Amino acid sequence: MIRLVSGLLALAFAPAALAQVSTSESKLLDSLDRSRTLVLMKRLSEDVVSNESGAGAGTAVAGSRDERLLADFIEKEMAGLGFEVRRESFPVRAYESGEVTLVAAGTSLPAVTLHTSPGTWGTVDGVPYRRGSEDDGRKLRATLVEAGDGLAADYDRVGDVSGKVVLVRRTLWPSYAIVEAAHRGAVAILFHGYGENSLDDALKQDSVWYRDEIPAFSIRKTDAAKLATGADIEVEARVDVSYGVSENVVGVVRGSTHPEEWILVSAHHDRWFEGAQDDSIGVASMLELGRVLSSGHRPRRSLMLVAFGSEEAGALDTRYDWLAGSYAFIKAHPDITNRLAYAFNLDLVGWPGEKGEVFATVDQLAFQKQLLDDLDLSSRVSVRPGLAALVDAWNLGSVGGGAVSYLSWGGTSGGYDAFYHTQLDVARDDHFANLATDLRLGLLGILRADAAIVLPIRFTEIARWVESELQGDVPVSVEKPRTAARELGVEAKRIEDALAAVDDPAVAAPINAWLMKTRRELVPWLLATSYGGWSLKSAPYVRDLAALKRARAASESGDAAGAASALERVSTLSWGRRLSKEAYLTERLLSYEPSGWVWEYGQQPRPLDVDLYDVYREPSSAEAPARIAKLEAQAEAYLREALFIVTGRLERATRALSKTPIPRGGTE
Repeated sequence: MIRLVSGLLALAFAPAALAQVSTSESKLLDSLDRSRTLVLMKRLSEDVVSNESGAGAGTAVAGSRDERLLADFIEKEMAGLGFEVRRESFPVRAYESGEVTLVAAGTSLPAVTLHTSPGTWGTVDGVPYRRGSEDDGRKLRATLVEAGDGLAADYDRVGDVSGKVVLVRRTLWPSYAIVEAAHRGAVAILFHGYGENSLDDALKQDSVWYRDEIPAFSIRKTDAAKLATGADIEVEARVDVSYGVSENVVGVVRGSTHPEEWILVSAHHDRWFEGAQDDSIGVASMLELGRVLSSGHRPRRSLMLVAFGSEEAGALDTRYDWLAGSYAFIKAHPDITNRLAYAFNLDLVGWPGEKGEVFATVDQLAFQKQLLDDLDLSSRVSVRPGLAALVDAWNLGSVGGGAVSYLSWGGTSGGYDAFYHTQLDVARDDHFANLATDLRLGLLGILRADAAIVLPIRFTEIARWVESELQGDVPVSVEKPRTAARELGVEAKRIEDALAAVDDPAVAAPINAWLMKTRRELVPWLLATSYGGWSLKSAPYVRDLAALKRARAASESGDAAGAASALERVSTLSWGRRLSKEAYLTERLLSYEPSGWVWEYGQQPRPLDVDLYDVYREPSSAEAPARIAKLEAQAEAYLREALFIVTGRLERATRALSKTPIPRGGTE
């Protein structure tokens, strides 16, 4: 049946002012229970796991017994809500960290072993190792050297650190400082200070990407302030490394009319320390949404809850070791990602920021804006195009190609950085002031997506986003991708106008399948890895090429300082310029290690030739302009290749849209 409609799905393509929260939606929104969610969060954070792990008390990391205990608990909760539950395992690199005993200048100090760092002793795949100097190699004793930020200039200042323990203020990601310290002959490294907003008593945990050169520990800033070069350090920490198994816990309620289409709610259950905010509250919120949806609503599309394992770390043999569980999930379920109608990801939920942002796949921007309008949130929450490669939403949307969103209240830029991955991330009610808002936005989005006859997939928004990304000073012609984006927009507008008249679910089913398939085959190819939202595949090369052009011009005019300053904006030098050449080459080599979710669609930008480092160090040499010109040519070739891929995929999507199975009379 084809006619103009005024139901929920037609509103997905209508002006924002026309929609409103219905009576049935209001009833379900009112049934959300913030207090219940906080109680469940507290149980997850404090009761299910109790340990004194050397990675941090309460920690439950990839492949550990404690991660399995959390999975057990979540499985029972899902089953109690009426979901069909299963557990899906996948391989991870597993670390078991024993208690850290650290004595500095005769005083015992609290410390944790940074994840994927070795201890002073233990086993690797069953083979014993010893890095200590006493007690049969279990205990390490050495003199401390204060080494600033632990980068090349700091070691030029402090001199030889062979056989010493270095005290380093953390600025860059710790892996870089570990590689530098190892090249300088240090036997262990103590990190402190975690940015301007770090708290004096915070112990910070993070993965160091399998940098196993030397043991690495985290101590409190207040303790580091009491230490000085020459202090005697004793440290013992056992770390056993092996291959293990992590699990995704999956709960399903089958849809009544479209069981082959999926709506997914997700959070991760692995954590550092007690992880109240990251991500016990996410799991509790997922279960609360599942409770409301399974008890007061009969979904038309299949509803899936997924508690991902190994979000923080665990992926094998790569520096990009996070998001392991969500990547394993999308690889195991192309049938689901190909029919992923909508997903809501929960991570760092309810943080008390004044302003929030909804990160959403670009095809969903209008849909999200409508939700905010209807919940009277538009003055507090804005919509940001794209996802960040720091949460599981990235794999679901940017690699899997589904429709995905999540709400952020500032994350590490909104005050949470002081608590992030520390023992201070505990169950405090004042850390969840915006919880009710997260729950309401998540629930309304799920209800609207479930009620949709034609899914609100807006290829016009994708086309506009690509055109906006191609604006500005691009050093090569972008006429072909711009034309391809405009043509996609024209075809998409024709399709969207036609779909506004479809109100028969049977007619809509093949249309939705086609739109989801077309989106999945387009979106991942357009993207470069990004940690602050989406970036078009060409964007990193545009920046590199522009910086190289400025550098060559400065070098040709004899402005060595200007050339060096411009080169610092080239991607691999953003961190590499602060390392010695030996450390830079080591880290650079390791950067080629594969990670499925980065390399799947070529989303990781390709680095320029290693000559870049030497050119930066010698910008006044006579050969510098010619060497920079060669790097320019390489960056331009990468840029042209990226634009070729973008153009081709846009053109392919336009052809696919032209074949959307709209019945005759669909534009009447």
